[in-house]
Amino acid sequence: MAVGIFVLAPQLVHFFYGPTYGPTSNILQLLMPGLVFGFLSYPVGALLAATNKQRINTVLFGIAAVVSIEANLALIPIADARGSAIAASLTACTLFGLGVICVRAWLRPTAKEMLLA
Repeated sequence: MAVGIFVLAPQLVHFFYGPTYGPTSNILQLLMPGLVFGFLSYPVGALLAATNKQRINTVLFGIAAVVSIEANLALIPIADARGSAIAASLTACTLFGLGVICVRAWLRPTAKEMLLA
């Protein structure tokens, strides 16, 4: 879905909003990586919840919120709405990346554990 929206962004913006909003299609394209990482973050968060690590998941969301605020403060003055779109994608990527790091730490069984199972 993200790839399709990325490729068809100019046509979608023109179809739904008209030619006046044509320049916003690049902002829509910048938001698409965030869509991918947002969807990928859900199973990571669910796995953390299933392994009784809700506190870690809450901390990760807090870190992602700080990243979002800092990225918006840094990028909006430089790139306007494009900066906000980049910040949103960066935030989703941060949440996913930190979640994967935490999940890998708890899911990596040792050779001894695998032999005893």
